[in-house]
Amino acid sequence: MTDPHKLEAMLLLERMVPPAYMSGSPLFPLLVFAMVDLSVKYGNSPLSPFAYASFAITLSGVLGDIRSGEVFGKTALATLEALSGETYRVKVYFVLYTFIGQWTTPLASSEEPLLSAYHSGLRAGILVGATWS
Repeated sequence: MTDPHKLEAMLLLERMVPPAYMSGSPLFPLLVFAMVDLSVKYGNSPLSPFAYASFAITLSGVLGDIRSGEVFGKTALATLEALSGETYRVKVYFVLYTFIGQWTTPLASSEEPLLSAYHSGLRAGILVGATWS
């Protein structure tokens, strides 16, 4: 994704996702769908892995499609690595290892990735994400 307007849209949408999720707003999936749609149509941005991870929440937790949620979680990780997305690693890991991993892996396997997310959040200055992790 190179269009500055699309990149700004991704940033604005990303900022609205956590409060929408925490408040139980029906806007949560719409915001996430918009981010995924932008990523599919215009290419991945540094926030695309967060979009894919958040989409996995909807698939697993809302629709009950655990396997598709797992696939989108793996897509989020692969995209994160491909983009060398250190800045948003804290957000992606937090979502995946708090909301998605619990469906398919033992809880203990989340400890190391969440500790890594904590350190990534501190390095990136995303203290809320670090604290949550």
